[in-house]
Amino acid sequence: MTINCPKPQWPTGLLAVGPKDDPTILLRSIADIEGAAYVVMAIRIDPIRLCAALRDDLARRNYADCPVEEMLDDFSSYTEITDRALVHLSTGAYVIVMMPGMGAAAEGDAL
Repeated sequence: MTINCPKPQWPTGLLAVGPKDDPTILLRSIADIEGAAYVVMAIRIDPIRLCAALRDDLARRNYADCPVEEMLDDFSSYTEITDRALVHLSTGAYVIVMMPGMGAAAEGDAL
């Protein structure tokens, strides 16, 4: 049996919310499904190694407040991330995840 899925209203853009020296490592916005807010998150991925694409010229401490590797590990525990799952944006290859939001859209989030 197939249940029809409501069509989400995707955001028009994703906000760069990573650390100040590499803000595009993590992108975020809000999607709407039938009035329910869903957080859309995108983590920049190294398409060869399939891991977070941290900048080589930055110390790891620059990412201390933005644990993208841990987030990616969490996402990976639910599904395998392969090169077929990558979305290529102007700032690199990303894995995009959508999960239930924390209520109303955060200030500055695009819909």
